[in-house]
Amino acid sequence: MARIAHAERATDEANGLSLTTKTFRRWAAPQTIMAVTNLFDEERLLLHAVKQAKQSSARVVLVHMIRADLVAAGFYRGAHGEEHAYTIQIAQAELDRMARQLRWVGIHCEPIVIKDSPEEELHRLVKEHGVDRVLVAMQGGRDGRKFSERAIAEEMLPALGVPVCVIGRGVSPNSQKEKPAGRITLALSLRSDCEAPLGFACRLAQEHHAHLTVMHVFGYRNRDSNIIDRTPMEVASRLPAEMLREAELQCPLEITVREGDAASEILKYDACTNQDFIVLGSPGAPSAVASASASVVHRIVSEARCPVIILGQPAPVATRNPERPAASSRPRRIIRTG
Repeated sequence: MARIAHAERATDEANGLSLTTKTFRRWAAPQTIMAVTNLFDEERLLLHAVKQAKQSSARVVLVHMIRADLVAAGFYRGAHGEEHAYTIQIAQAELDRMARQLRWVGIHCEPIVIKDSPEEELHRLVKEHGVDRVLVAMQGGRDGRKFSERAIAEEMLPALGVPVCVIGRGVSPNSQKEKPAGRITLALSLRSDCEAPLGFACRLAQEHHAHLTVMHVFGYRNRDSNIIDRTPMEVASRLPAEMLREAELQCPLEITVREGDAASEILKYDACTNQDFIVLGSPGAPSAVASASASVVHRIVSEARCPVIILGQPAPVATRNPERPAASSRPRRIIRTG
């Protein structure tokens, strides 16, 4: 793997590609996917692992984090409340069995059990195995175990610095199809850095031959708000001009705006248009999962009908040429207010 990575780096340098471009390409067409399992999400997790791995001929690193409290109790409670025996040996055996299922359909899989310092071990595995994407299924709920799973999905995993694809409880196993994705939505906040999410989302859409919708949700309008400041053209003018021009060349692109509660509007759009992926920026601070009712990321992840990709730390951005044209000279694009 190290030789392949070195060869790719040399090729990128020869072709004049920036580190950012290479990173987006790697994230959009991952060669190594790390699937994190709690052992009772098998049906949901493996279906998506198979589809995503086959899309780019990726290998899968299947990871389970041993929980000391479950080892002490001697059992863990399944998705439907049933109790199962739980020891380190049983957990490893279950993981090996899941790995055999992936190998049976032609996907190279390596099962790994983490016993100590899960956060440190996850960082080590991402580096050691050259992980390009993390996949996790989230069950939702309010008890302590499920809240812990939310924290892992929305806080710990995005901190690894690679995209995290979360399969929320609103995603039906029957939604998986053999065809590539057809529609992808990038939900942007103009208050945060937009360059990395836009660069990744358009690469992902290009890889899947999909239509990309860039969506921004404005808050409820007050009497001093100007409707002219809440249009797709206004959103376009506040996006990185160079990145937007490149995005328009890579995939069919439209910009749409909504007004109201961000999570509600994004979920309504997903339900109406049957999206294949929703892309979100990193939730950032740990407080993002402190309150389920107040977390936009949590609501979208939990209720979306499609997988949600949360970006980790932004990739390094190449220095712009100050002589490049200003945003006002940008070519025309397809925009819509619907």
